[in-house]
Amino acid sequence: ALCKGLKLPPLPLRQFRATLAALGYRASHFHREPEAVKTDAPNAVVYDLMRIWAEEHPSKKSPLPEILKKEVSLKRPFQWSTAEDTQKSRVARFLPNPEKNWGPKPRARGAAKEAAVVAADGACNIAGSDSQDAAAAAETGGGESGAASP
Repeated sequence: ALCKGLKLPPLPLRQFRATLAALGYRASHFHREPEAVKTDAPNAVVYDLMRIWAEEHPSKKSPLPEILKKEVSLKRPFQWSTAEDTQKSRVARFLPNPEKNWGPKPRARGAAKEAAVVAADGACNIAGSDSQDAAAAAETGGGESGAASP
């Protein structure tokens, strides 16, 4: 947007970031805006780079704005850097597994109809049996349903 506001042809972002890094400033991209650059360089340095870019690539449609007609304060001869020399060490996006076969295990398997469900009164109720058998079992001491009491 800076080049558009100054009515210049676009400056390649990699070249701009690499040049700032070569000058000793930190520069990186902005995560939300693809054409934005974060840097700790002062505005004077950024505008000096824009002035040099305007000298090398003049606009054909309109004259330069007044801000680009000022004297460049960067040391000459000046060279654009094309490769970012400050390659950061790559950090893994996902950490490696701490041990073999680590991670989610398969879900528990079992017969749902045979699972014992503890009733509110403490009697053992087997899922699938009718409520009269469960009540009779609770009265006789929790024996199996249908069994004769002595």
